Amino acid sequence: MEQRLHRAGIVNVEQLWKATPHRLREVWGGVNGLLFHQMLHGVDIQPPTSRYSKSIGHQHVLEPDLRTKKGAHDFAQHLLTKAAERLRRGDYYSRRLGVHLSWVGDLGGWWDETDFHETRDTGFLLARLEEIWRNVPRYKPLSVGVVLLDLVPADQQQPDLFAADNQRRQKLSPLIDRINDRYGHCSIGFGLFPSDVRAFKGHAAFHRVPEKWEF
Repeated sequence: MEQRLHRAGIVNVEQLWKATPHRLREVWGGVNGLLFHQMLHGVDIQPPTSRYSKSIGHQHVLEPDLRTKKGAHDFAQHLLTKAAERLRRGDYYSRRLGVHLSWVGDLGGWWDETDFHETRDTGFLLARLEEIWRNVPRYKPLSVGVVLLDLVPADQQQPDLFAADNQRRQKLSPLIDRINDRYGHCSIGFGLFPSDVRAFKGHAAFHRVPEKWEF
């Protein structure tokens, strides 16, 4: 790891502290870099020995025809919808959404995030994605990813007493999950994704074994 940090131009603690979440993600080669950044800056997340998950995310290298801001946006929505479903099936809530993109032409990458009260509502998360997306630079994207962070097990979740409407909305996403279980995955969802996005059924999962319902 020291060699990786040195190759990235990080040779002391001050430079490590000032490194962006996306930069540490590149150094670690995955979401563990984002988690390290959070721990370094005092975020209270579960230690590695915990039985609880620390994050849920998906990323995808875009096909050439989808390497546009709109193509990346469509796939980000698709990935977030899937991550939110995993969140509910794992019986978690999330407090933070992160979005990362890498660019064609060795231009590095981009990262942004937003935090909120504990939720697992797909509609709410998609709305937060739209807010983040307004800040996406106009470079040609190579890959896109989303990650749900600061996970809270359902038995530790604290309802927001001042958001009764949000509590009602929280019931919609599990209902959609049950309909898809009965009639087939993606029978119903939050909006209609373009055909080239809908045609993509699975993802290569390098850190876990995918569940049957994901395909």
